[in-house]
Amino acid sequence: MPTLDPTYSSFSGAGLDVDADGLEDSWEFRELLSYNFNANDDPDNDGKTNLEEYTDGTDPYVKEEALSLLDLNNLESQISIYPNPAKKSIKIKIKSNFDISKISDISLYSIDSKLVYKSKIFVEDINLNNLAKGIYLVKITANNYQTIKKVVID
Repeated sequence: MPTLDPTYSSFSGAGLDVDADGLEDSWEFRELLSYNFNANDDPDNDGKTNLEEYTDGTDPYVKEEALSLLDLNNLESQISIYPNPAKKSIKIKIKSNFDISKISDISLYSIDSKLVYKSKIFVEDINLNNLAKGIYLVKITANNYQTIKKVVID
């Protein structure tokens, strides 16, 4: 990684933020590729300042709407269900960069296509106590995208 140039005219701070703009210099150079931006700039025009992008761990050159569309197209990789096999309950884990408010339906079907559970909002835990042992399918819908995960109850 390139090193900081201590002769740069804006360098007045010390430590991790030598240019004293509120952004850690290593992040600033890695993500913004220069020290010409300040904490209030928004190079991707997504409404989030560089400081917000830094704090949230998002890319200051990529609009968040674009990431949301990528997430929906890749819904399968955003969701995991555990434990599997399960006994009393399952947990639905969503990756941190996915907006759970986009989930509009969670359905659990028996292997013979009977609906045994349904929620119109995201729930993290699904109780399985009243279900027989067997293979079940969890269908999760986010906007117009769906993914189906197999779960075994023993």
